[in-house]
Amino acid sequence: MKNKKVFERVSYPVRYAVMIWFTGIVRYFTEHAIYRVLFSGTEEQNEKINLGMTETIMSLSLVGFGTTAEMERVSVVDYFDMQVKALKKMISDTRGGGATLDDMFVNRL
Repeated sequence: MKNKKVFERVSYPVRYAVMIWFTGIVRYFTEHAIYRVLFSGTEEQNEKINLGMTETIMSLSLVGFGTTAEMERVSVVDYFDMQVKALKKMISDTRGGGATLDDMFVNRL
């Protein structure tokens, strides 16, 4: 309840400005040419594979981006960059193993 009281003391225009600012940050990442791959997919796909932040950190740690403790201290931009790099590596490794694009994206390896 303490946080609610603090929140209520913040004026409406300031709360509204923070909401607009945050919305802009979310839109930047979800619509950015590189980062949007992390947020794309159909609703059905998102329900099948829904990794939370903890699972993503552990996954990035397992592929060599640092320990989980180190991963927890990176910036959001670095965190998203690591996810994009890991995705590119996974696709490259899969292609190097002989999979076709149809195998990866149509047949959902």
